[in-house]
Amino acid sequence: MEYQNKIKKFLAANFRIFALITPLIILFVGYFYILKPKYDYLKETGGLTIKALQKSLDLKKEYLKNLNELKVTYNNLSDEEKNKLDQILPLKKDLPNLFVHFESLVKQNGFQLGGVDFKEEDFTERIKALRISLGLKGGNYQLLKGFLKNLEEDVKMVDVISVSFAKEGYSLTLKTYYLKE
Repeated sequence: MEYQNKIKKFLAANFRIFALITPLIILFVGYFYILKPKYDYLKETGGLTIKALQKSLDLKKEYLKNLNELKVTYNNLSDEEKNKLDQILPLKKDLPNLFVHFESLVKQNGFQLGGVDFKEEDFTERIKALRISLGLKGGNYQLLKGFLKNLEEDVKMVDVISVSFAKEGYSLTLKTYYLKE
């Protein structure tokens, strides 16, 4: 108890010194651990110079020009061509239609659908990927080759990640893509 009283008296007697030193310590630490590293980075990369800002502006103007050219090209496409583009890289995730599409593709090639599992993944900043685990029952090796050929020639953009063989059928891992909303 007496020890606590000594500490309280010491702090009360030296309050002004602590009130001056504490903000100085905070400013010192803040400068060396927050401001100085950011300032050094900007100084090193030239992020604050007119030249760097002009280069950034030129890149954005070029991007805008390319974007406007793509927009004009897209607007000149026929409705049929626009539908094909939408099938290749859809504007949204459409699991029901994707399921029906793969189910019909499986049946066309003489297999039975053993199971389907969809898992969403990031691919790029603007494009998402769907990892599809597809189980096929029945069929033989020749039918599997035909199925893979049909996947390759399919309108939808599909990457075959892996193919596994089992006694009861085949297991495929596929990846297809769509634009983020």
